[in-house]
Amino acid sequence: LSSLGISFVLVAVLVGTFVIGRQALSNGRERFSQIETSTLVSSGDIIKMALSPDGKYVALIEYKGDLQRLLVKQPNSSNAVELIPPSGDKFIGVAFSPDAESIYYSIYPSSEGSNPEGKAGRLYKIPVLGGPQIEIVNDIDSPVAISTDGKHFAFIRRVPSEETAQLIVLEQNESGIRERILASRPFTEAFSNDGLSWSPDGKNLAAVAHNENASMDLVIVETENGEQRKLNQESWEWVGQTAWLQGGESLLFTAYREGSSNFTDEIW
Repeated sequence: LSSLGISFVLVAVLVGTFVIGRQALSNGRERFSQIETSTLVSSGDIIKMALSPDGKYVALIEYKGDLQRLLVKQPNSSNAVELIPPSGDKFIGVAFSPDAESIYYSIYPSSEGSNPEGKAGRLYKIPVLGGPQIEIVNDIDSPVAISTDGKHFAFIRRVPSEETAQLIVLEQNESGIRERILASRPFTEAFSNDGLSWSPDGKNLAAVAHNENASMDLVIVETENGEQRKLNQESWEWVGQTAWLQGGESLLFTAYREGSSNFTDEIW
């Protein structure tokens, strides 16, 4: 090709790339420009929920007076199955296994008193449509995050005696469960009990942490060495749940910041 021909090809490629990229961004925006909403639950006081990876089930934590219970239902069905009946136990979080066959839930047992600082949460596993429950680990203070291969678990453990919040990783294999402290932060800059999620490739965990300015940060923690990296350039008044988009290049998170129109969650 002549130099003129090569230049034409390069310009064509650049223009084509720009158009494709612009279309992808436009399609992404258009995907959320027209949405439909429907009521999932119309009765009861729902405080926590989780959607199964295949979208077939929703797990719900419901208040019944001063008691709490765990339900599971299909999104398009009005009927729900009660997995855990009402009790004085306080649910910390709920999550589905990657194959959507089991539900993992963490609780503060009512038998351990009313002071959260003195409690040791417990993590249980139960079949998605009911059955015997199995205790996985003791001393947990957050919802559990499960890796996409279903072999690794992550959670926050608060250690009052050391005034630290630890990010714990459990590895499940044929010989049992191995526990290790991946990262630790002092109470003044502690990991939040909400916000843990695994990247699709299992190499990173998204976490939420407090900072010295009494606001919150979105933090990426490498699962190999525990190295922490702050993502946000600005301070957030509050950050809640996180979720990785497929491919692992972006994160969704709920939060609000100074200047938000109101103090309700926004998705970023």
